[in-house]
Amino acid sequence: MNSLSKKQQQVVDSEDQYISVIAGAGSGKTRVVTAKIINSVHRISEFHRILAITFSNKATEELKNRLTESLGEEKTTNSIYIGTIHNFCNEILMTYGHLIGIPDNVMICANSSDRLAIFQKAVEAVPQRIRDLNETGDAKKRYYKINSWLEEISIEKRKLKFATDYDKSKSLYALFKEFDDQLLNQGMIDFDDIVRYTYKLLASFPAVLETYQKTYREIYVDEAQDINLAQYEIVKLIAGKHNRIVMVGDPNQAIYGFSGGSSEFLKTIFPRDYNVTNFALNENYRSAQSIISASNKLETTFNAECIYPIQGEFTIKEYSNEEEEAIKVYNKICELMNEGNENLENRVMLPANCVVIARNRYVFNKLTDIFDKNKIKYALKVSPRGSFSSESDVMRIFELGLILIGNELDIVHRTELNSILKTQNLKKASDIEQSNEIDLLFKRKSMYVVNALKKLGDGDVNLTPILDQISTMFSDTTLEFDDLEKAQIQEDISFWRLNWSNYVNNSSIGERHYANFIRRISLVSSSAEFTDAITLSTVHMTKGLGYDVVFVIGLNDGVFPDYRAVQNFINGNKTQMDEEKHNLFVAITRAKRLCYLSYPKKRMMPWGDEKVQTPSRFIKLL
Repeated sequence: MNSLSKKQQQVVDSEDQYISVIAGAGSGKTRVVTAKIINSVHRISEFHRILAITFSNKATEELKNRLTESLGEEKTTNSIYIGTIHNFCNEILMTYGHLIGIPDNVMICANSSDRLAIFQKAVEAVPQRIRDLNETGDAKKRYYKINSWLEEISIEKRKLKFATDYDKSKSLYALFKEFDDQLLNQGMIDFDDIVRYTYKLLASFPAVLETYQKTYREIYVDEAQDINLAQYEIVKLIAGKHNRIVMVGDPNQAIYGFSGGSSEFLKTIFPRDYNVTNFALNENYRSAQSIISASNKLETTFNAECIYPIQGEFTIKEYSNEEEEAIKVYNKICELMNEGNENLENRVMLPANCVVIARNRYVFNKLTDIFDKNKIKYALKVSPRGSFSSESDVMRIFELGLILIGNELDIVHRTELNSILKTQNLKKASDIEQSNEIDLLFKRKSMYVVNALKKLGDGDVNLTPILDQISTMFSDTTLEFDDLEKAQIQEDISFWRLNWSNYVNNSSIGERHYANFIRRISLVSSSAEFTDAITLSTVHMTKGLGYDVVFVIGLNDGVFPDYRAVQNFINGNKTQMDEEKHNLFVAITRAKRLCYLSYPKKRMMPWGDEKVQTPSRFIKLL
């Protein structure tokens, strides 16, 4: 490992039990965490392990790769658990969940529409809530009311609440309990439940907790600015009174407030609860001087010291509309790929070293149209969490078939299967063969999936030959495919291959089962990794990453910052606006050499009107 700076070495050498590291963007945080864990591995007993908690699968892979490079795969695997808090808690539940009534083959209800469908059934079972809905008004208001109730319960779950924490005479108790029951009756828990039930399990069974406390003598929490209450309490439980806690993060990059994450745990609560030794890393080794200068204007609370010797570029451009903005970004990308830039290493920009960042997915629409037209390869990363979901109906049937094989109690996905096929009574994908209700051509295509699923046994599973068999449908000249349908199916098959490959690489043969596979991909972001494509990413998906060239587009008030943050700010609540400013800080500090910000003066609305736009209020700060 390369030599560390004096500040970095102080963190690595510290033997204090409780350590907080405030590490700014580009300060070498991952290098420091890696070096400190390596020191710990050489020091702890062979009977103990280190728990390294991350907040994204990308961060998990990066940390795992760095540690493996230094320690070797066997030592890393045997000495360290590296994973997201949800993956760690999920493994605890799979082992001991039966002690609190969690089914052995429980599935994770990660899809938002599935979760809402189950919650609606819970609402229908609570008379008071039905009366409230009947008084609400039209269907749109009823929909928003149901979603507000679901969000209310999600917030409570992230506070480690259960139905029993509420007065049984109140409707919140009844709705909370009914939702939990509806999920468990279908062999499911939702994403918020993973940590909540794990906390209940560990708090209720001291012997189980003691097992983990004796195993994990040191706990490292990376990106700790995004930890929420439930996750923090899990860390405290595992730490007990004797184990080490090292929390590392940057409060200026706290962007998961929507899920209860707060930098206050790193800045205030952790130091309050423990006798913490504090360190600050504010030397930036990643970004050029012009980019650090801009980021310091945006976030004055943590003034980074630029170590990078290159000036770089930082510009802000105004364009007449979204189309012109997209064209100019496309032209600049082509210029950089063809002609390079003096600030880039060897003057060359590779596609994989360029990212276009936007606050929301729809901001990319004009740019993806241009990229598609000019056959520019791009990777779209737009979801910070959630399972992969097939785009084509044919492969969605495959996905639903796999889910139903793993969990026969799942009525939500059974209902979706019937909806896709426009039938009512199918219980599993193989029933397609006997149905006379399905469109004949669609049935013939679907039968390629059904016949492939029939080859899945009850034990270990190998999806590769199954996907190969489904692919044979393209050689059937009697089937009619339009180009879009064929492309969607092929892309879905490719992504399932990637999911399966990742699963095989991170599991042993004995644990490869349908339910286990589906659970794993429910915890993995749906974005593919491309090595030769421009990345188009929402800001949440870029956290922890760095690119030579960064474009941030669509910087209008109501877009970035988000319209909800603007409205809350007008109403006197500036919390979301602060988070939005953090989001832009994160976006800018992804850039190593070149950073280009832009916004359109006019935007075409979905209903066809062209509206004048206001530049983002953050532009004035830069």
